[in-house]
Amino acid sequence: MGPKRIFFLVVVVVILLGAGELFARYGLGLGTPPLTLAHPEIEYLFAPNQDVQRFGNRVLVNAYGMVCAARTSLLRSRLASFE
Repeated sequence: MGPKRIFFLVVVVVILLGAGELFARYGLGLGTPPLTLAHPEIEYLFAPNQDVQRFGNRVLVNAYGMVCAARTSLLRSRLASFE
């Protein structure tokens, strides 16, 4: 096996790994996982103030580490209750 063939195989492997990464990140939605923190009583807790996209769903975590609804939908529901 010559050096040109080895170089070609390395380039093909790098391209396939890059394509797999892009597919997993954007096709499957594995791009930005919600971060967690260790907690002595409840084992884990979401890190505060996150706005991430996971599996096509938007995950909002408030300042207390609790998952909450999107602010726009929450505001719409509150405004609709006054009408």
